[in-house]
Amino acid sequence: MPPRWRKSTYSQDDGARIETAPSAEGILARDSQVSGGPVVTFSGCGWSDFLDSLK
Repeated sequence: MPPRWRKSTYSQDDGARIETAPSAEGILARDSQVSGGPVVTFSGCGWSDFLDSLK
């Protein structure tokens, strides 16, 4: 089953855009402007740590 991508509510029309999707491996993240580009996979703890680092 393909990932169900969700665009971040913090995405800008003129700047960075990110989409995320849950998966069996954790959280997937990609640049929504390059949907066929690389995907980063975070574990649950890794995603939480990543979000904390942005605060």
